[in-house]
Amino acid sequence: TAGPISHPDTVLIAAVQNHKTLVVRHLDGTTAAWESFGDIVDLAWLPGGQYLVYSEQIVVNPELPGTLGLRHNLWRHNVTTGLKQLLATTDENLHSPVVSPDGRYLALYSGTLYGDAWFVDAQLYIMELTASGERAGLVELADFSGLPEIDGTVAQPNLFGPGDGPSNPVPGEWANGHKLTTRLVWYCSQTDATGVYSLDMIGRTA
Repeated sequence: TAGPISHPDTVLIAAVQNHKTLVVRHLDGTTAAWESFGDIVDLAWLPGGQYLVYSEQIVVNPELPGTLGLRHNLWRHNVTTGLKQLLATTDENLHSPVVSPDGRYLALYSGTLYGDAWFVDAQLYIMELTASGERAGLVELADFSGLPEIDGTVAQPNLFGPGDGPSNPVPGEWANGHKLTTRLVWYCSQTDATGVYSLDMIGRTA
C-alpha cells in the first residue's frame, strides 16, 4: 500500500488500498475511491489539494526477476471529479514523483532502478507542468551546465547514498520552487565528483 498522506492545507487524506484502489477521505468523513489498472506505488499531493500525482506499476514481463519486468505510467488525478490525466507512459517509465512547492515541477526517476556491478538502470528527470497542470517539458541531467564531465561515464542519481538508502530512494528534495537538491554519482569511475548537487531549473545550472 501507499500512503496515507494528508494535504497540509486541506487536511484531505489519500491512501491506497489493496494495491489498486485510490481512496481520498474528506473533512466531513466521506470518502471517494477509484480503481487503477496497475498497482499504485507512489503518491503525492499537488498544491491546492485538488490533484494527486501517482505512479501506476505495470507488470510487462512476469518472468523477469525483481523490478526488471516492471514499468510505470504517471498520472495526475483530480480528486473532485475523479478524472485523471496521463503525464507519461510505460515507454518513458517515469515514477517516484517529488512535487515542487509551487507544483510546477516533478522530480522523477526513470528506469527499473536495477543495479548490477557497475551498471544501474536509473536516470533523473524533472517534468515541467503548465499553470493548468499540463505537461510542458522534460529536463534531464545532460541539460544542466556545471556538472563535471567524466570520461567514459555520465552523471546518474545515487540510489545508495546516506539517508534513505537503497530501499526507499527518492529523486531529491526541493529547496524552493525551482531548485532541486539531489545526490549524483558517476559509476565506473574513480572520481571525487560524487556528492550532493543543486539543480536550478531557471538557469539550467548545477
